[in-house]
Amino acid sequence: MRRRIGQAIEHHSKWAVPLIGLITAMLGLITALSRDEVNDVTKEREVVQSRATDLRSQQVDLEAEIERLQGENSDLRARLDNGSGGSVNGDAGADDPAYRRLTVRLPPDGDDANLLLDRGEVTAECCSFDLAYSRNDDTGIPEMTAGSVAYSTDVPSAAATQEECAQAVRTSPTITPVRKLRLGTLICVITEGGTSLLRISATPTKNGTLRISQTFWPDPEG
Repeated sequence: MRRRIGQAIEHHSKWAVPLIGLITAMLGLITALSRDEVNDVTKEREVVQSRATDLRSQQVDLEAEIERLQGENSDLRARLDNGSGGSVNGDAGADDPAYRRLTVRLPPDGDDANLLLDRGEVTAECCSFDLAYSRNDDTGIPEMTAGSVAYSTDVPSAAATQEECAQAVRTSPTITPVRKLRLGTLICVITEGGTSLLRISATPTKNGTLRISQTFWPDPEG
């Protein structure tokens, strides 16, 4: 009986050992294939995420361009509504206003960007300025503050006249910083040399760059 058992074990061991080896090899192959599949899936996911990031970036750029074009279109409509000529990006004439496009960039050292509205200039130098553009110390969000001028955000429309702009400053002056620098925000400012109607033509970019359209009426007595 023992001999038969021994013979049976010997007989089965002859094919059991190779079978175990085959099973082990197959398990190793399956494991390797699974790892390759996981790696492939991971790579595909990274590619999809990268493409999604690129698409989001392109969307942001496209939205910024659309916003810029909308701003230019609104500026043109306002000029047509005003019914006056004037010069674009130039000095105002004796009777006509000047239309300017200002690009206000935040200095990299954290200083203010100063606006000189009579000349339509932006400077980072410390000087007598009309408006200062900077980041709020607490929130880091860009805002606009006045120097020694009076200004108002209670503007009737983008087609406001010089008289309407001056009236808004006299009757509804703004005494706090302008923090809602969104597309279409209007600000009237009375300076030593005249009256300005400012329109935010594009909201601040990630680095804080702000685009403004200015209509400047010179003071005949200035």
